[in-house]
Amino acid sequence: MYRRALVVELKRAGLFVEVEKEVVIYYCGQEVGRHKLDLVVESRLIVELKTVEDLSKAHYAQVRSYLKATGLTFP
Repeated sequence: MYRRALVVELKRAGLFVEVEKEVVIYYCGQEVGRHKLDLVVESRLIVELKTVEDLSKAHYAQVRSYLKATGLTFP
């Protein structure tokens, strides 16, 4: 529900939003897995939605993995 509302607002703001974008992970030229990103905005921003009290090291590792897989960078 929250993701859908956020997508509506982002699109109302005129932004291009991809929902549950699948990214293929390669190792030595071979596909070894896939990530499914919650939202990708304007092909530049990954939005990973969480419903937790605190972010753990695992959450940060997940986002770093997404950045590496997509080629996007952290400013």
